[in-house]
Amino acid sequence: MNANTQTAVQNPKAQTNKTKKPSPPVPPTLVGLDVGYGYVKIAWDDRIVAYPSVVSPIEPNSISLTLGDQSNVVDLEGQQYQVGEDAVTAAFRFQEQYDSWWVSPSYKALVTFAHRHIPAGSFLVTGLPLHMYTSTKAQAQIQTLVKQILRAKHVEVLSQGIGAYCYVLGQYPDLHGGRIALVDIGMRTTELIGMSGTQFLPRSSTGLVMGIGTLLQKAATTVSQKLGRTIDTYEIDWAIRQIKPLHVRGTTLNHEDVMEIIMSDRKDFAANVQREMTRLWNDRASNFDEIIFCGGGSVILQEDFQTLYPNALFLEDSALANVKGYLQYAQWQNNLLSTEQSTKNERL
Repeated sequence: MNANTQTAVQNPKAQTNKTKKPSPPVPPTLVGLDVGYGYVKIAWDDRIVAYPSVVSPIEPNSISLTLGDQSNVVDLEGQQYQVGEDAVTAAFRFQEQYDSWWVSPSYKALVTFAHRHIPAGSFLVTGLPLHMYTSTKAQAQIQTLVKQILRAKHVEVLSQGIGAYCYVLGQYPDLHGGRIALVDIGMRTTELIGMSGTQFLPRSSTGLVMGIGTLLQKAATTVSQKLGRTIDTYEIDWAIRQIKPLHVRGTTLNHEDVMEIIMSDRKDFAANVQREMTRLWNDRASNFDEIIFCGGGSVILQEDFQTLYPNALFLEDSALANVKGYLQYAQWQNNLLSTEQSTKNERL
């Protein structure tokens, strides 16, 4: 037996390893992430997770009766924060409602909390309000922050409203190629988006710092004065969206009760949005084939806008339109990159 034969006998896997083909790379998880002023929404596969965009710092000397349940607590830069629904009832919570809030501990804590649902190495799409989206610096900051915290493989940033439009294209194939006027009403901002097919129309689009948070806050103040207990805006929102009725000292307020309380403010808000739509698109948006309403605010204001625009389309899952659109866009982009890579490999 010569030396070469002896080596082969002693290492039977040697030749196998040389001819073994490398395993194909595991495809990344595709994720849509919408960090809104009202709620954080995450979409991946066929799952959706949402939680209030509320963050409360936990003081070192605080006493907790969670009995070991720390599922809503994140550690960030040496500080613990309570995140989500449990933070709504905290004695103190952050109230960031400004444009570049992604530099705040609150935003970072909300994204860190999302890590438990988003695996490392994901292909992720998130968004910015339209009035901030034109800032390339803002896009780069969001990209870097989200990629670092979530250890994502790839992060893209879309404008809010554009995400919702991607959802529209995925759900309504008949609208492909048409001219669409889309109204996306959120907690703090409203986006008026003009699209022609896949082309964004900048002169027919604008981002407004105007959202239904003001309605909810005013209703919370009214109910607080009436019932003698401080009412949170989320309690009003949950009652309106029929997630849970508002119980206070023997009094129960449900959806109809709260809608009655905000009726006057609803009509004023809808009139203000209509005024901006008219300024941008004329009184009937006559240059567009379809007017589409979406966002959490359109759910609350649907009756008012249907009176103003009886032929408009109101999206199902309206509050989730952007995050589902981000996921749709992630799927399109990932397929495009995969096709490009396959073509490149065939040429080698």
